[in-house]
Amino acid sequence: MTRPLIAVTGVTGHVGGLVGRQLRDAGADLVVLARDPARVPDAAGVRVERAGYADAEAAETALRGADVLFMVSST
Repeated sequence: MTRPLIAVTGVTGHVGGLVGRQLRDAGADLVVLARDPARVPDAAGVRVERAGYADAEAAETALRGADVLFMVSST
């Protein structure tokens, strides 16, 4: 059985960053989404995709293949 690909949004913030780091450290297959990939901390070994909440096309492309989404909502 293959492991699920987990997508996480909000990784430049507190909650999304914490979840992303914990999943990465646990060895999860991970893709993180950020409006500015250069701001993603500790991205080594993680697939980083550029996508903002308002860009449906970029989000759809970034999420392609993901089995699970942990979405941190924007205020």
